[in-house]
Amino acid sequence: MNLAKRKHIEDKTCMFCTELETVNHLFFYCCVAKVLWSYLSDTFLISLGVYYESTSRRWVCNKKYKVMNSFAGTLMWCLWKFRNEMCFEGKSWKGEKLLLRRLINTMKNWQVLFVDGDLATLDQALSTLQIKLEAPLCLPGSHRNSTENMSSLEASHGEDFFVAAVRIEAAVRIESEDRLPTTTTSTSLLDYPFPPVSKL
Repeated sequence: MNLAKRKHIEDKTCMFCTELETVNHLFFYCCVAKVLWSYLSDTFLISLGVYYESTSRRWVCNKKYKVMNSFAGTLMWCLWKFRNEMCFEGKSWKGEKLLLRRLINTMKNWQVLFVDGDLATLDQALSTLQIKLEAPLCLPGSHRNSTENMSSLEASHGEDFFVAAVRIEAAVRIESEDRLPTTTTSTSLLDYPFPPVSKL
């Protein structure tokens, strides 16, 4: 992005896909970013990462959204840092789980910044993301070896794959919910603070 302004660079495409790289593309519109934002949206039950303003508008209410804002900022930091590692250090793309794992580990290292209810919310969010980390991958090509790259066809249809993955995940979730007993207690972050175990 900035390098392209300073000197002539023939390839100005995103390091994750074949689209033209811009700040907004890297952090919000790239198929990789969309999948990772969808994980956070599912975790906090709030639409996140649609565009910059949809995320930054909650930063002014940092006390209320402290945990969510921390995850959002950390996600953008992980995207930026790994993008630079691919660009300047020659690292290869291995799948979205690499970035998801970095996000989880970074937030675990920052646990000391949270107390009481925020710490409970953080732990719940980390547990939810850990489950997603162990689930099947969403992006095409994520199971491949580090020496292999996505084809231009796969990359150019990244959004189609993303939409299909979200629809499949939604269908599985609905089917799973239909099988749950009616007494099952929700574990979404909106249920905080947790009721005593004796009441479950």
